[in-house]
Amino acid sequence: MSGFVMQNTNFPFVAVIIDDASTDRTSETIKHFMADHFALDDPMTSRREEKEYGQLLFAQHKTNRNCFFAVILLKENHYRIKKSKSGYYKEWQNTRYTAICEGDDYWVDPFKLQKQIDYMDSHPDCVLTVHSANWQTDDRIYPWGCQDSFPKDYSVEELIRCGGLFFSTASFVFRSELSNDWPKWRQIAGVGDFPLQILSGLRGDVHYFPDCMCVYRYLHEGSWSSEQQNRVSNIAFQKNKIEWMMLLDDETEHRYQKAIYDQLFQHYISLFNYRAIGFGDYARAVQKSGQKRYGRLMKDFLRSYLNPVYRFLNCFRKK
Repeated sequence: MSGFVMQNTNFPFVAVIIDDASTDRTSETIKHFMADHFALDDPMTSRREEKEYGQLLFAQHKTNRNCFFAVILLKENHYRIKKSKSGYYKEWQNTRYTAICEGDDYWVDPFKLQKQIDYMDSHPDCVLTVHSANWQTDDRIYPWGCQDSFPKDYSVEELIRCGGLFFSTASFVFRSELSNDWPKWRQIAGVGDFPLQILSGLRGDVHYFPDCMCVYRYLHEGSWSSEQQNRVSNIAFQKNKIEWMMLLDDETEHRYQKAIYDQLFQHYISLFNYRAIGFGDYARAVQKSGQKRYGRLMKDFLRSYLNPVYRFLNCFRKK
């Protein structure tokens, strides 16, 4: 929340914060922060409403007069009941731009929003801006993902090949009309950030800033990255990614097929080693990727399905 409040802008902005009845006292932390830093009793700029789904708190920051918080405290944990929280944002989406910062990430540059929106205002063909980020695991912070030292625009092919972790979601500022643009492949995707990157590239320019303006918490307890350490969850994620990217390939009339299979090949390898797909599916993926990886087919088959034989042959080869 401090990353929102620090934003130095020449325009007003609303930070929409949703807590869905989490058990780690997040709602109490939010309420204390609001009480300390926001004008909750100002009848001109504040709202406090009880809704069927929970409580709404809206207020203006006491000193940063361009900063408003809209806090929605839900009665039910939507993660547990598998219900989307996207509907609660609709009241606040009547804006030109939308920025994202998920609960386990944070912004570190007070001019982040101003820099990105200034650029998009002066470049009407740009629909998404991103920037470099640091990753945090426990107490260690280090550069990760895109660390290019110069600004540039990324093509659709580059966005597909780079993958969903190349840009931190907390770096996104995009035109709000993308929130209503849902082709079928985006609808069935189990994640939101990577499809949004690709959709942005299809609809306009995606511009990258080399400035490091956020921190992505990797493997933080309860985060998506932490959940992917579970084998069942990881297999489901990879199968879903193949499904929606195959539909993307169809809907774009195979213009980006090479890039799509280059991106998916790692998942075919992983699923094959998990024995979650057969050798035939894996062989077709090797062929579709267009890369000269045929030599590894037998090696991967032996390693996944005949592991003792593979170890024996590998030891013999080393001798």
